[in-house]
Amino acid sequence: MSFKHTFRHVDPSEALKTYVEERFEKMGKHLLKESQWQIFYSLGKVNFEVEVLVRNPDSHFKAKAQSPSVYAAVDLVAEKLDKQFMKRKEKLQHHKKFERSRGGQLERVNEKLEYDNTPYSNKKPA
Repeated sequence: MSFKHTFRHVDPSEALKTYVEERFEKMGKHLLKESQWQIFYSLGKVNFEVEVLVRNPDSHFKAKAQSPSVYAAVDLVAEKLDKQFMKRKEKLQHHKKFERSRGGQLERVNEKLEYDNTPYSNKKPA
């Protein structure tokens, strides 16, 4: 994982950089390949804004959050990215349809083979 920090109207801080990198290192386990993280910090009139772009060879993720505290904004962005990573992971793990798997094919065949084998079940008694 490689990080690139960009500060817009915010003083650069090593403590903030280490906090962000430690926070995102935990979430990086969900990504399968090496990724590049771009983190933008900016200050509006009232709130801090943190925007994160994650580039992976097979996917891209983006999240943005605002908060009066820069650390709270980082935590909000981390939660949003974690949801995106988990959704992507679910799609990768369960991308095949059950009907096309071996178990699904066996169920379909079993339904066709099962029938009522009682003699003369359709005839009415005389």
